[in-house]
Amino acid sequence: KVIEVMNDAEKKLSEFSVSKAASSHEAEEKLLTHKTLVSVVNSFQEKITALEEKASQLEKVSNDASKATISRSMTTVWQRWTRLQNVAQEQEKILEDAVQEWKGFNDKIEKATIAIDQLQGRLPESSVEKASKTE
Repeated sequence: KVIEVMNDAEKKLSEFSVSKAASSHEAEEKLLTHKTLVSVVNSFQEKITALEEKASQLEKVSNDASKATISRSMTTVWQRWTRLQNVAQEQEKILEDAVQEWKGFNDKIEKATIAIDQLQGRLPESSVEKASKTE
């Protein structure tokens, strides 16, 4: 069961797009969706720990070959979880950077809009009217 859930999460992570978002809203939505996936990956730790306890009990009644197989299997599961967690964290960092990039862009647009409004306020009325008529 743990492996099935890990397979599903791995598939979702591999299909998750970290391509540039077309808007600030899209970037934030992608990050929020990804954070849900990250929490699923993080929750595997408890499941793997429980599995490891069961494996430890099995090892007590197993022969040496079975013990080695159980030990290798648990090592593989932990390594896979660590790899999934690393991929999820790298993707999350990319998405967080994209959100910050959009926030910076939106801040620059807002400052530019304010500066334009202030400059237009300094123009004589007839100049503002002429400029708006020519647009």
